[in-house]
Amino acid sequence: RAGPMSPALRKAAAFAARGVCHRARSTLAIAQPTAGTHPHLVGPGEVTPGVTRAEYTQRRAVLAATLPVGSVAIFPSAPRAYISHDVLHTYAQSPDLHYLCGFLEPNCLLACSKPWVGSAGALDGDATWHLFVEPTDPAQALWDGPRAGVAGGRPHNLRDGQG
Repeated sequence: RAGPMSPALRKAAAFAARGVCHRARSTLAIAQPTAGTHPHLVGPGEVTPGVTRAEYTQRRAVLAATLPVGSVAIFPSAPRAYISHDVLHTYAQSPDLHYLCGFLEPNCLLACSKPWVGSAGALDGDATWHLFVEPTDPAQALWDGPRAGVAGGRPHNLRDGQG
């Protein structure tokens, strides 16, 4: 036998009996979990569960050190896959992009450029990382869910806000 109903459950049952659906809306639209939105998954200073911003920075630095001067490395996101015309598979990010920056959205690109010595004031060995992401679109968010956009991609995935 079930116990007494809580006031919240009683209120929800009353709404359901009248045919009114009440759904709590989140005031913060997020694209991927952060320490502020999912503290049970992502700890303080982590970009993805168990991986800190400093570790992603170090991974990118190791890769940049192996690139020859005057080169560019490009890491595209994995494409979206459909089960049928309207039904998407659960998205899985490209392993390379996930390993280097932890950004979990589709339709993005991570690029590293290592310019020639003296070009644009760069020194030998200075690598620049750029994360290209889709801008936020409230209309598209109704179908695909929220996106981090430019503002969300910059502070969470590249050191010192570079991007």
